[in-house]
Amino acid sequence: MFGADVGALEAAAFQLTAAADELDSSAKQLSMALGSLSWLGQVAIRFSDAWSTRHSAEMRLTSSYLRENATRLHEQAGQQRQASMAGSSWSISPTGTNGSAFGQGGKPDLGQMSATQRDTFNRAMLANDLARLLALKENGRLTDSDKQHLVNAEAIQRELDEFDRVLDPITGVPVGGQLYIYEPLAYGGDGRAAVALGNLETADHVAFMVSGMGSQVSGMSGGRSTNVYNESRWASDGGDSVAIVDWVGYDAPSGDVANQVLDVKDRDMAEAGAAVLAEDVARFNRVRACDAHVTVIGNSYGSTTAAIAADVRGLAADDLILTGSPGAGGSADADELSTGRDHTWVGAASRDVVSHLGVTGWTDPTSVLTRSREGMSR
Repeated sequence: MFGADVGALEAAAFQLTAAADELDSSAKQLSMALGSLSWLGQVAIRFSDAWSTRHSAEMRLTSSYLRENATRLHEQAGQQRQASMAGSSWSISPTGTNGSAFGQGGKPDLGQMSATQRDTFNRAMLANDLARLLALKENGRLTDSDKQHLVNAEAIQRELDEFDRVLDPITGVPVGGQLYIYEPLAYGGDGRAAVALGNLETADHVAFMVSGMGSQVSGMSGGRSTNVYNESRWASDGGDSVAIVDWVGYDAPSGDVANQVLDVKDRDMAEAGAAVLAEDVARFNRVRACDAHVTVIGNSYGSTTAAIAADVRGLAADDLILTGSPGAGGSADADELSTGRDHTWVGAASRDVVSHLGVTGWTDPTSVLTRSREGMSR
């Protein structure tokens, strides 16, 4: 009458999976132990035959049975979740896929979900995906789409685990992470995700780090976010709290290097990403109970995406940082950006090929590569 406890179903599923793992591990260890024994005679032969023909087979069957029921529990949890949301209005994410949230009355409403609620829901979705996909992998039933889904889900889980191990450089207290966006199959399998280091609901300063060329969810890593977090905390002398978002939220140039360089020369992907970035930052600001100082840090092609968002999309950021930029879109002066001249910052390395694209506008990449090689030879 009241419906199942989704959390209890998921917990039971993970317990069954853990038990199956233990059975498989025990069977493997026993087989290795028996294989290493110099045990001879009729008793040894009878035991070995019984192990190989009956006992080990029973363990494999039991393990398989546990995994099948774990999968059923995950599926039933998903069905229960959908049933509890039946009749609700779904909000649409910028990529065109259904997003979910825990709004009033249990109705999903992405636009009203707090960072903590998003983290809770997205982590549940991630755990469900990993359990289902790993079960399919175990049975050799992964499709090509499933394989990419699993790669992306595992990358996100690794980054969450990495953030959970980060200690604040001032207090030594674990910082922890939040899964803010989870759309592992967006953009043709490249994925769309945002993982935060720190508490997005309470942090005094929040930075969105916009990735550049070659960025995909499968390559997410928390090193840059951790560096920015640590430096920010040291700069504030431990006084202000900080949260850093690793935002792989748009379709960035990817593939081989040649195609990436050609895509960087084209602004279409940056313009599409600018709309998504501006909306994500605006949504974050709307849901926060109190204002945060928001900084957007765009690197490489991500700096163009961020600059266009500040130029034509009204990016709701207090400061904008552009590093290794191939150009700032159509803006000719920082005063044209929503952050203005006093709150727009630019940095470039002298031998960065991508930043050379912004020197004279959107130039031919081959000439840029030639100039770069000449400069390095000098």
